[in-house]
Amino acid sequence: MEKQKKSRSTARKQAGGGNVWGVRGVSPETRVAVGKAARRAGVSIGEFCDRALRDAATETLKDQPPAPRLEDTLAQIAEKMAAQAEAQQERDRQLSARLDAMEARTAAQAEKGNKTPAEILKALSGFFRPKAPAPESDKAA
Repeated sequence: MEKQKKSRSTARKQAGGGNVWGVRGVSPETRVAVGKAARRAGVSIGEFCDRALRDAATETLKDQPPAPRLEDTLAQIAEKMAAQAEAQQERDRQLSARLDAMEARTAAQAEKGNKTPAEILKALSGFFRPKAPAPESDKAA
């Protein structure tokens, strides 16, 4: 532990003439190089790092489009949700119209044959159920 403190202290002194760094993960070699570059530029290590980081970030971001504004993103989401709700309402209207038509047909059939809607549905239920396979004895005949 004592060796580690000495090496950090030495690196700090070498990097910036005794200035203390507050950035973890920076190697002693990098600290020395930054200290020398800052002295040559005639600025403090903090000013040098600030400029270097700003320049690097600006260069990285220059060809990228700006991030979308939160308000724009929320507006797009709201528009999509409104369109989906409208489409769902249209599907609901179509289903309701189909049900109304089926009820009208059922009532008309009931009036013709004096049957109740339940009797008509029972008679029609065979159309909606799969037929049972014929027994083996019927196939042989």
